[in-house]
Amino acid sequence: MTESARKLVPEAMQLLNAPDEIRIHHIYKTSFFEPARVKAILKEMEDLMTRPKVYRPPNLLIIGATDSGKTELLQKFRRMNPASARPDGDAIHVPTFYLQAPPGPFEEILLNKALLQLGIIPRSNMTSAAKIPLLVDALEKVETRVLMIDEIHQMLAGPSKKTSFMMNLIKYISNESQISLVLAGTAAARQALSTDDELIARFSERPLPAWKNDDKYKKLLACFEATLPLRFASDLHRPEVAALIYGESEQQIGGTATIIRECAARAVRSKVEAVTEDILKTWIAEKRTREVECKSIE
Repeated sequence: MTESARKLVPEAMQLLNAPDEIRIHHIYKTSFFEPARVKAILKEMEDLMTRPKVYRPPNLLIIGATDSGKTELLQKFRRMNPASARPDGDAIHVPTFYLQAPPGPFEEILLNKALLQLGIIPRSNMTSAAKIPLLVDALEKVETRVLMIDEIHQMLAGPSKKTSFMMNLIKYISNESQISLVLAGTAAARQALSTDDELIARFSERPLPAWKNDDKYKKLLACFEATLPLRFASDLHRPEVAALIYGESEQQIGGTATIIRECAARAVRSKVEAVTEDILKTWIAEKRTREVECKSIE
């Protein structure tokens, strides 16, 4: 790619002559790209916002490996439907509500976190049974239409009776408030939900599969490069460069982003101003050395 043909997003273009530390800060900022499969899921989630309220609303289960972009997808949807103040000043409007699942089947953590995010401080002696209707009422008041719970597999790790209770809890909250659930997690989440035929039947599953080193992946690399305020072209889409990145990415968008950001920051610090094969090979070799050293300690 020639320098004249290179296309950067406006923000990256404006930063080309900025100080190194500002450009590096921009490089490490989260960028979200929307391949066709992600756009389709976002469209389905948007459709949930306009569905009529029913006692058993439709739900989605997003399945993907670590670093597959699940969290970024949910955050993108939240940014698409942000909370806003009502004209009458009576309360805020929270169309989408995001929760990180607790690190186990702990309803107290889940309920307390949800209430605090809604500005409600539960009494120290309040039981879970009292917090549940309080949360349902709060979600209805702010007119939430979609409840998103990320890393749901964490919440479903534990004794079967406890995990079953947690799933019945969020199902109850969804039914009573008549809002759709969008759960995101690894394949372990599907396995846990599959133990309850009635429950799994209420979720439409949407996978975020691993990437292949094909034209779509090269297009993704080109999108990443367009966000980098580097002064020279890196041509990340070239087959030999794409193969280097793909080989260390674990076939996931998160792994790909990490490699590109680390090597782009190194390109700025070294004054090379492009992600070259040498920079990639050096970073990969150092990463593998660290991994071997860590294993030797185990």
